[in-house]
Amino acid sequence: MDETLAAVLRNDFQAFSEQAFVTLNPSDIYQDNWSLQVIAQHLNRCARREITRLIILVPPRSLKSHMATVAFPAYLLGRNPSTEVIAAS
Repeated sequence: MDETLAAVLRNDFQAFSEQAFVTLNPSDIYQDNWSLQVIAQHLNRCARREITRLIILVPPRSLKSHMATVAFPAYLLGRNPSTEVIAAS
């Protein structure tokens, strides 16, 4: 991975989430959608501590679990390993 891509993935949660999806599901196609952009924006606000509690209500198979409970904790822990994350479903 080149340094530019690594820098983007460190600082852009949406790009990180897409890369995580591709890495974890190599045979599936990632289909970007406005709803994923909105979820990423809200999770970015959580990362900046502008939002302290977030409920994501979207239909099943909308990648909410991937974004909120797989990619987001990995993103936070990659940036700061001492971060504490609580996820409930």
